[in-house]
Amino acid sequence: MTSEEQERPQADEDWDRFVDGQLAELGISRDELARQAARGEFESASAQHLWTLIS
Repeated sequence: MTSEEQERPQADEDWDRFVDGQLAELGISRDELARQAARGEFESASAQHLWTLIS
């Protein structure tokens, strides 16, 4: 296993923790954010920005 392969799971965990933290600050779930994106109507600019980052 290369060092890059070893770092990837940690990077994925860090990313998930970041996204979860942002969702908590917005007070919404991943599902709710996806619903907002499907409608094209976000509750806030921050929600839209987060969707842009994760999609």
